[in-house]
Amino acid sequence: ELQSEIADLRTREQLLDVQAHHDSLTGLANRVLLTDRFRFAVERAKRHRNSFALLMVDLNDFKTVNDRYGHAVGDSILQTMARRLVDALRASDTVARLGGDEFVLIVESFEHPQELVHMGQKLMETLSLPVHLNSGAVVNTGASIGGAIYPNDGVDMNDLLFVADKAMYQCKSTGVMPMPMSLS
Repeated sequence: ELQSEIADLRTREQLLDVQAHHDSLTGLANRVLLTDRFRFAVERAKRHRNSFALLMVDLNDFKTVNDRYGHAVGDSILQTMARRLVDALRASDTVARLGGDEFVLIVESFEHPQELVHMGQKLMETLSLPVHLNSGAVVNTGASIGGAIYPNDGVDMNDLLFVADKAMYQCKSTGVMPMPMSLS
């Protein structure tokens, strides 16, 4: 009886932990877990004297899709995009959803900055693939991506998010992911 209650409490504790650190819609890391992963990435970068990238991803015309097809379809598209992002990165990288249609990626250990731009272009292509809805409709939504590099563009998460966000808006207007500012 007591062991059963303890097991039940452990299960509930694990569930609360998942809920506290993950986005309920996509299952991705939320801001709390992203902050934690960022801190660990900083520690690793300092220890190994290297850098890492923080990429900001924003879906294009997502509001239009939500307005046209409804929130259930919007949610389905967010889940699809989340899966595509996770599948495109390595297990050691972090994919988080900040809310709405904004995602943040922490990409550790890359050899050359050009790799990041190449990765950004591949991610943009992957996120531009059509999404086939159960209704038979096909939705096309792309994404804009901007990046920042630790420690070149900043040493705290908000600084890097600011730089990546500016780069993402540049991408929205040009259709091309810009080279992180500290590298160009």
